[in-house]
Amino acid sequence: MRFTLKKIFFFIALFLIIFKGYWILFFYGEKAPYLNEIVIISGFFLGLATIFTKLKRIEILVLVLAFIAFLLERNVTFPLLGLAIVTSKGIKLKNIISFQLLVCLVLFTTVATLSLFNLMPSDKFFDIRNVNGFNEIRYNMGFGGANGAFLYFFPIFTAILFLIKDQKVRIKFILISIIFLWIYFINSYTLSRTGYYSSIFAILLLVVIPYLDLTNKKYLRYLVQFSMILLTILSFVVAIFFNTPKWNNVLAFRPAYWALNIIQTVYTYSLWGHPWNVHYQSLITRCTLDNSFLSMILAKGIIFTVLVNVFYYKGIAALIKNRRNVELAIVLCTIIFA
Repeated sequence: MRFTLKKIFFFIALFLIIFKGYWILFFYGEKAPYLNEIVIISGFFLGLATIFTKLKRIEILVLVLAFIAFLLERNVTFPLLGLAIVTSKGIKLKNIISFQLLVCLVLFTTVATLSLFNLMPSDKFFDIRNVNGFNEIRYNMGFGGANGAFLYFFPIFTAILFLIKDQKVRIKFILISIIFLWIYFINSYTLSRTGYYSSIFAILLLVVIPYLDLTNKKYLRYLVQFSMILLTILSFVVAIFFNTPKWNNVLAFRPAYWALNIIQTVYTYSLWGHPWNVHYQSLITRCTLDNSFLSMILAKGIIFTVLVNVFYYKGIAALIKNRRNVELAIVLCTIIFA
């Protein structure tokens, strides 16, 4: 890959954005310092990359709207996402994913190693789950929760499977087997049924979907295209109609937590979302909401949620039309983990 100033600025920003997600793990239960500074520096380098990017009118409009949203609600997601999208032009997707994989592998291994060897306070890394009247201790490997290790491992194994899509079957088999061993290893510590089965299902999708021709399967194609919208609706259905002792026991009290957030209005609904602050951080700590579809509506706002759903719908339709099945499988895996 030939490096230019634009690419250097873009990859520095990408590193900082990924690093921010791991930085907070070292301050579990406390407010991590320098988060605002990391975000500002990331935006600064993306801004520098924009200088070397020839923008179309639609891209300028996207950036303007993103910054208007930031001024209204002080939500940095909009401008960072807008800048990242327009500055990634001209950079091969393979190079972006390879860089992301390298950074994630190093940071994931660092956190896991430090916690497994008790180089980080071990009393912060245990969760307790009641199973049939017995308390089950789950080790979260330093990733903030029993499901956290799988969430942080997800971009690693999807990146690997994307990068080996054109490799020989033998190489694919070896690397997929190694990924399965990693998943088994993580689950042996975390005992996370959600993360374990979601990871297995995601890998099966990545293996099976490339061999399907969805262009000739009308109903299945529509189901896939509307998958994010359907799962968002399903999240509300579960919170409203499945908040019973029986289903809470089966689903680890997720219906109760979701209902607490969306029905009893722990958050307030907003068109543009809410800026991240101590108040909302404390709400999330007390009222767990491990559902990206609901948290996106509540934290990022209704307008952002609609735009994301439209983006996914259009993107999935384009991937199906162009038979980009590996990329389609990764997108669907992302939706499943959400």
